[in-house]
Amino acid sequence: MESKKNMDLLSKAKPWVVASMLAATSLFGQQDKCRPQKSYEQSGDMAQAQMTPGYNAPARIDVRGSWDVYVTGSFIYFQPTQDNMEVGFEATTAGSATLPVAGSVVNMGSSYKPGFKVGLGMNFDYDNWDAFAEYTRLHCTESASATAPTGGALYSYTHPPGDAGSTTSFSSLSDSWRLNMDLLDFQMARASYVGTKLTVRSHFGARAAWITQRRSTEGTELTATTTEHEKVTSWGLGLRAGMQSDWNLGCGFRFFGNGAADLLFTQYQWSATSYDPVNSEIADLSASQSDLNTVRPHADLEFGFGWGSYFDNNNWHVDFAAGYGFQVFWDQNMFRRFYSTVRPGLSYTDQGNLYLQGLTITARLDF
Repeated sequence: MESKKNMDLLSKAKPWVVASMLAATSLFGQQDKCRPQKSYEQSGDMAQAQMTPGYNAPARIDVRGSWDVYVTGSFIYFQPTQDNMEVGFEATTAGSATLPVAGSVVNMGSSYKPGFKVGLGMNFDYDNWDAFAEYTRLHCTESASATAPTGGALYSYTHPPGDAGSTTSFSSLSDSWRLNMDLLDFQMARASYVGTKLTVRSHFGARAAWITQRRSTEGTELTATTTEHEKVTSWGLGLRAGMQSDWNLGCGFRFFGNGAADLLFTQYQWSATSYDPVNSEIADLSASQSDLNTVRPHADLEFGFGWGSYFDNNNWHVDFAAGYGFQVFWDQNMFRRFYSTVRPGLSYTDQGNLYLQGLTITARLDF
């Protein structure tokens, strides 16, 4: 009888026991959700199961060839211009106490010049990184000339007072500007998908720059020729970073937009000579400046269109691209100007920016 009573009591309590267990399980589950979840250290490895499938998937060109390297060659057609490079002032009226000076500024020439780039890259198995080095060469010359108009005068912006004072005019002026640019870039990069049709390649690395500028001015003063020659050489070394984006259209076609910037420690050397056979009572100029150290920034943007394709069972990949870009080298004009006949040492640097714009046509081969 007693056993039967216990069985009835157990039967009645069973639903309450089950309900209590479910409540406890739910409570502990809620407590686990409130606990801080395990965090992963920055730069630590993550298991595949912890990542969203396809997230940041590699997007670089991968061929089946044993070398896993690529080479590039580019033809560039750039227009260089620089601030504060005007040749002189062409006055249609020479001016007097009652007649003001009137005229126009004579600008330095500006035209597109050819150059080239060559590059070498290599792909790595480590997280699909790649390394790339590229050399850029642009050597060119611009020039301008002017003749004094009838009844007017021609004044030079370049000659120091020791050569020809501001009151001295010329019958003719000619000016040439020689620019030699050699750039060497190195970058580590990784290309990845940020959409099904959009890929980005972020890179970080270094740049070395060698830039030489020469300026030669000649002015006919009476029957003699006054000359001035200036030379500025610089080398720079620093860090460079940027991003390349490919917007894939299908069938191998794409349009792209690229941007990069660098900050370089730069050292300048300057020298100048001038000769004035007319003002023989004033000494000719021979001056120099060495080891002028500073930091210079540079930025560039490019937009263009390209096409690429694998062939020979994916053992090779070829790519062609054409883009138009803009570049600026801040405060690159370090030509010096003298402006006092009383204190000949007084001078200043023009501190103008150097600009490049133009076309880049590139061929790339992966093997």
